[in-house]
Amino acid sequence: MALSIKESKQMDSSKCVRYTPEQVEALERVCSERPNPSSMRRCREKQRKDASCVQTANRKLTAMNKLLMEENDRLQKQVSHLMYENGFMRQQLQNLVKWNL
Repeated sequence: MALSIKESKQMDSSKCVRYTPEQVEALERVCSERPNPSSMRRCREKQRKDASCVQTANRKLTAMNKLLMEENDRLQKQVSHLMYENGFMRQQLQNLVKWNL
């Protein structure tokens, strides 16, 4: 089944991709390094680079999340301990006030 020119253009326009300024900058860098690569090759290189960056960022965020969760647990234990000590000190203070009256 052959497509008409109009149908072909409609299909091509539906594949329009919007790039972020960072993506445009990366593409321009690649193009300046290799002035004549095919558009498919540029696209693949960018996708690989983006995927690698995303994986690296994901690993860093996962590690940071683990550290923050550990720090949160430590701080919660410290708060519990300080609340216990605060209650104990209040009790001691109340006992002193009672004895001095």
